[in-house]
Amino acid sequence: MKRFLTIGGGVVAVIATLWFVVATFVFPSIGSVVKAAVEKIGSDLTQTTVRLDDAQISLTDGRGSLHGLHMTNPSGFEDTDAFAFELIAVQVDLTTITSDVVVIDEIIVEKPRIRYEIGQKGTNIDTIRGNVESQQSAGTSSDDGPGRSFIIKNLYLRDGTVSVAATGLFDEQLAVPLPDIHLTDVGQDGAGASPGDIVEQTLAAVGSGITTAVADVDLDSIRRGAEDLATDAGEVIEDAAEETGKAASDVGEAIGEGAEQAGEAISEGAESAGEAIKSLFD
Repeated sequence: MKRFLTIGGGVVAVIATLWFVVATFVFPSIGSVVKAAVEKIGSDLTQTTVRLDDAQISLTDGRGSLHGLHMTNPSGFEDTDAFAFELIAVQVDLTTITSDVVVIDEIIVEKPRIRYEIGQKGTNIDTIRGNVESQQSAGTSSDDGPGRSFIIKNLYLRDGTVSVAATGLFDEQLAVPLPDIHLTDVGQDGAGASPGDIVEQTLAAVGSGITTAVADVDLDSIRRGAEDLATDAGEVIEDAAEETGKAASDVGEAIGEGAEQAGEAISEGAESAGEAIKSLFD
């Protein structure tokens, strides 16, 4: 159960970069600036490579959209995406832009794709979660002030999928649909919430949704399958070794027979040569 809850931490870590994106609305920013900010902040936060295809921001109506947000697997896992978001739409209440508490009316994450990969030293999501916690601790210790707070009235994750895989063992992924998630009034209590507070408040809800998604996935079967593959691989190697040994034996026998025949030929040649030399003195 705890393992699956950590999946939500990875999702929320990515979504947390949106709070930083929202902060850029207080400046005369353009899409390219937001794109660079998301990639820089996301990569630093997760210690992976975060890339964004496109960002479109409107300072007149408070709408923004991020297209093609990808986060790679951490080091030690398959060279592919851990998270991929097709579209993230944000609606900010412009009347709160200059306030200490910025109100976000809506965040919609469309078609999130999550890869849950089991490796020799844990999972990719556990690793990303650890990276995020480490970076947040480092950032918290160096903060000079309280920073801006946020309230998110509605946060949606829609039409998502979770894929389960095992590092280096098999290519097949077990994909299951991610239940739609709707969070309301995040940070509403009190004077808003910091990005870290928002992560903590949403982690349980997001993790529960993903836990539901993978509840029917038989991880024991995956492990058994991996063990079977390892056994099969061992048998193949053993068979190959036997064939190699047999081939080596055949070669050895051939060499032995060849050497014996060569020895006989040399002996016969020497005998003939001796008789020829002897005849010279007769």
